[in-house]
Amino acid sequence: METIDEKKYTIEEYLSLVEEAEYKLEYYRGQVYAMAGAKANHNIISSNVNAVLNEKLLDKNCTVFTSDQAVAVDQQSYFYPDAMVGCENLQLDDSQTRLLNPILIVEILSKSTRGFDKDRKFDLYREIPSLKEYLLLDSESIGFQSFFKEEGDLWRISSGYSLDQIIPLYSLDLEIPLERIYKKILPFES
Repeated sequence: METIDEKKYTIEEYLSLVEEAEYKLEYYRGQVYAMAGAKANHNIISSNVNAVLNEKLLDKNCTVFTSDQAVAVDQQSYFYPDAMVGCENLQLDDSQTRLLNPILIVEILSKSTRGFDKDRKFDLYREIPSLKEYLLLDSESIGFQSFFKEEGDLWRISSGYSLDQIIPLYSLDLEIPLERIYKKILPFES
């Protein structure tokens, strides 16, 4: 992730930039980050996860959001996860551009975002009271890590690294075959 410049932006300046930008901008404590285009496998995995979630949640009172929907962590952090799910009474900010109460957030890891997504972003996402689950999918090899919030602040971790495994999504009471997420991907780079 690269900042667009070294200037510290107020939230008002950031929101103004977002309205005029032709690309996605994330905001983290005064810094504005331009979101770079993703590689093919990232996009294939993103399409697959959104399709599977939409299919499995079709008859539930839940909505699947793609990477064009921002999430508000607080007044200092706005991000564009690769997918999100909100259920029941969806809460959006006044501009209807940022979801306030996701249950599930999905991030697809790449070389440039892996460290931030796994560490700092997860720390920030855990501040969202409604969040029950965080799913990380790898775009450079077969694999997932899932973090499910249990009682208090205890998080259960699940992981898998072969196509015959299942991703348990406890927050939505469903399972996704890992093979469906990686369907039609291109060969991984060496």
